Amino acid sequence: MPLSQTERAALADVLDPLGLPLAELTTRAGYTGEEPPLDTDLALALAARSAVMAQALATAEFGARRGGPAQAVSLDRNAAVYALCCGLFQSCHGQDMTMASGAAAPLSTFYQAKDGRWFHPMGTYPGLRDGALAVLDCANTPEAIARAVAKRDALDWEEAFAAANLAGTMVRSRAEWHAHPQGQALAAAPLVTVEKVAEGAPQPLPAAARPLSGLRVLDFTHVIAGPILTRTLAEQGVDCLRISAPAHADPQAFLLETGWGKRAAYLDFHRPGDLERMRRLALSGDVVVQSWRPGAMEGFGLSAEDLVAALPAGHPGLVHVSVDSWGRTGPWAGRKGFEQLAQSVTGVALEEGQCGKPRYVPTGLLADYLAAYLGATGTIAALMRRAREGGSYRVHVSLARVTMWSQGLTGPGRHAGAPFPTAAGLPPSIERDSPFGLLRHLAPFAHFSATPGDWALPPCPPGRHDASWLDRGVEA
Repeated sequence: MPLSQTERAALADVLDPLGLPLAELTTRAGYTGEEPPLDTDLALALAARSAVMAQALATAEFGARRGGPAQAVSLDRNAAVYALCCGLFQSCHGQDMTMASGAAAPLSTFYQAKDGRWFHPMGTYPGLRDGALAVLDCANTPEAIARAVAKRDALDWEEAFAAANLAGTMVRSRAEWHAHPQGQALAAAPLVTVEKVAEGAPQPLPAAARPLSGLRVLDFTHVIAGPILTRTLAEQGVDCLRISAPAHADPQAFLLETGWGKRAAYLDFHRPGDLERMRRLALSGDVVVQSWRPGAMEGFGLSAEDLVAALPAGHPGLVHVSVDSWGRTGPWAGRKGFEQLAQSVTGVALEEGQCGKPRYVPTGLLADYLAAYLGATGTIAALMRRAREGGSYRVHVSLARVTMWSQGLTGPGRHAGAPFPTAAGLPPSIERDSPFGLLRHLAPFAHFSATPGDWALPPCPPGRHDASWLDRGVEA
């Protein structure tokens, strides 16, 4: 089914600024099925399929430019909605392993403050949880947190959390966010930033069985956008090595969602020998992806500038990818943030809410997955430029910025009471034996005509593999 004018315009938002040929690429793109009705005013389904399709078209084009077959890409409109929340529909030996269990923690929701405004704290990790409870001076129960938040105004809590280097925001309207200095900084920023940071000779890649085969991706990410970005690249053949420390493990349900197609090794940023090994891995790779707040990697000598300056002679150039919450400029650039907070401050939560109480979008998540697919698109665009003109590149995407993009799209309007999961049902799933057991997960969403999406590896426990690269051209 051909793309509508609205669908082409949404793809143009992504592809045109990255220098990717919209007119040519969309001749190979097709959507099937009907857009499902959703209980939201946001163009949720359009945002999802545009982000997934943009990434898939860029991947297919990259493969063709390195001598692979020209491919058509198709995507089901109903299935694409689930690309925003596939971690809600996974199981191990038939037991539900949904990521929603972590989102149900007492600290991860909306509370009404003294002034009647709403405040959203986050306690995703033990350190954030303990810090938040210390600032709130209360027990970790919904009732205790509600009583504590009600003692002060919402903006006071936001400032107190920021001062303590914690994550929590006051819920705002769209107009309030657009008037806020951070909202203004993001409105002036590209949806996806790709910038050359060093010159180099062109580095065309040899032909390969899959579009991204032979590329090395070093994954320094944590929940959720960053690991989904690298999982997306792994779908078409990269050697992805995820690095984590034993003391900073993501929850198991998140590992089952984000770990497809990756090997996983333990290294600790705070051990000098491990840090040096990380640098060697980065300097012998093609892509480095990190999703910590701005400034964190600089402290370890792993920023784009640090690594590019240390590249050995003859290195083809590095693509350094950063995913964060609030962007690289503005007063909030260094603050901690999460998906739920991006929905809270941009006006999404208020607009989704009923009777004045904010709520999340029907899929629960939005920005994490949009940022992942859009960031992967930017990564591939940077790799194309490296092949064509040479050099090293910085890629950046932020949760709040992609949320703002989704707010600017035109949707069909709210279908009040429409169910989710949608009436059309879940898209196809795959089953794979793994070190965790028999896993069931939604299959890759984009359909490539010549190289069907697949992950060479199922998720594995952190630290299962040695921190080393495979030989070039060898898939995991």
